[in-house]
Amino acid sequence: MARLDLRPGHANDTKTYSDGSIEQEILRAVSAGGEMDWYADKRWPIIYHFSPLRSNIVNWYPFKKDASVLEIGAGCGALTGYLCDRVAHVTSVEKSALRSDINLKRHAAQENLDIVVDDFATMELADKYDYVVVIGVMEYAAWTSPGENPADAFLRKAASFLKPDGKMLLAIENRLGFKYLSGAREDHLGRFFAGINNYVGESVRTYSKQELTEKIEGAGLHVSRFFYPYPDYKFPEEIFTDASVNERFPISTDYRMDATRVSLFSVKDFYQGLMTEGCAGNFANSFLVEITLNDALPPTPYKYVKVSNNRKPEMSICTVITDTDQVMKRSLYTCGEEHIRTIAQLGGHAYTAEMRNVACTAVDRSAVVFPFVDGASLQDRITAVPQAKRKELAMTWFRWLKDALYSISDVHVQDEGDAAFRRVMGVQVCSDPLHWVPCGNVDMIPSNIFGSMGNVTLIDYEWELDMPVPAEYSLWRFMISLVYDSNLLDPSEASDERLTELLGCSVQTLRCFEQWNFAFANNYVGMKGMVALSQPAYPLDLDDAINARRLIREQHAELLQVYGDKGVLTQTNQYLTDALVEARKDLLPPSSR
Repeated sequence: MARLDLRPGHANDTKTYSDGSIEQEILRAVSAGGEMDWYADKRWPIIYHFSPLRSNIVNWYPFKKDASVLEIGAGCGALTGYLCDRVAHVTSVEKSALRSDINLKRHAAQENLDIVVDDFATMELADKYDYVVVIGVMEYAAWTSPGENPADAFLRKAASFLKPDGKMLLAIENRLGFKYLSGAREDHLGRFFAGINNYVGESVRTYSKQELTEKIEGAGLHVSRFFYPYPDYKFPEEIFTDASVNERFPISTDYRMDATRVSLFSVKDFYQGLMTEGCAGNFANSFLVEITLNDALPPTPYKYVKVSNNRKPEMSICTVITDTDQVMKRSLYTCGEEHIRTIAQLGGHAYTAEMRNVACTAVDRSAVVFPFVDGASLQDRITAVPQAKRKELAMTWFRWLKDALYSISDVHVQDEGDAAFRRVMGVQVCSDPLHWVPCGNVDMIPSNIFGSMGNVTLIDYEWELDMPVPAEYSLWRFMISLVYDSNLLDPSEASDERLTELLGCSVQTLRCFEQWNFAFANNYVGMKGMVALSQPAYPLDLDDAINARRLIREQHAELLQVYGDKGVLTQTNQYLTDALVEARKDLLPPSSR
């Protein structure tokens, strides 16, 4: 059983972060023996504390299995359980007794967990740790380490618990993050541009990359490596480094789930510009910094990570590209090891003499390793040609892929009694004769296709299924990806008229493909799309806003003139509504109020 150490320091909690009364609701829920359904609930605190995607900030990191971890600012335990599953022992520190109680209830069965309830500034621990994990805490350093330089005191205190060869993992927002520049409110204060304006009069504080580097080095520590979680450290789907942040455009979407935002400009175009200028890392939304006591330890040799954790646990994996250009896919949970074995078995599989999966080079229980495939993907090549040539190149490849798949297919109508197919693709039945391909790969999309026609290598083939799948369905997904995922073709290329022409099928079959796609993603894979939880982004044209403000001022001036002259509104000024008059009567002369 997990152990709780309630110390006197927790009573000094006047500066303890809290989400308010909802934490009592959370305690009642976990005390009853269950987790809360974060995806169905949709309230931000529930999403934040219970989504497994919170662990994406560390679930890819190569912790040593026999290691000890000190988790500073554990909160309600969003990361605690995952850390317990990965290392030999975890000590979680949290100042809030309520949050610690929640953490204990959630992870009571963990034999390797100690929860310490204490004030970090005065806390003493006898042990030293292999890793100190500080996720979303340093911004409140002024609360825990008062003085002229609270960040320095905080970092020195945290580092004092490291073993000589230990590492600290520190995650914090970037006050110059591109989401703040483009119209998101500052995460902690809820105000636009609060961090960009350098937190005037505020104790909460985040830092730019250079500022954070100076804080770390000023505390006598060494920056081993900067990681750039995308879209941010709270729910990252990709992890970049300086070796990849200006080379790989993010494939995930920046959804804001805690607050609405305005959209001041095209983030995609702005981010591409940052990459071109070689400074995307400086404007990343968040940082994860690997910190050591000195420069003797090598950094973690990962230059890019894609985390796929919005699935069923048995299918959740991370994909790592190492500094030596090896590609590793690893299961995030023990129950996912069978999925990894399946991927390994498919390595090198030839669909035809001209098209095969990339072969794996190493396999263990939870991971499979592949060589990095050089060259540009088909998606990258289509992107690189002029807009007017994109359709021609895409259609040339579509026809080649269609011929290749049809050459190994068997044409027949769907077997309604095929239980294996129904389990994966749902119960919708297609009545058209289709070209059924053995061991069909439903993810032959342009981003997974490398090489030239006649010598094609496929990557990310985890969705090659051990059963026949219609070639038309794989080709339909190919087109949908070009139109809606990468926005490389006009939407007319995915119209019913166009797709029935390309695939030689009926509109009813297209509807069937849509049903299959939904069942595959939501029922079989268990995808939880974060767009369903996102808050609106409102486009804001500053020129329009300035013009509107000028018009309002002109109307106010006219209103004041009318009241000054006659004390009443004339008929020609009735468009100035009573509501406007009432709302701004403070502007009127006293005699007219």
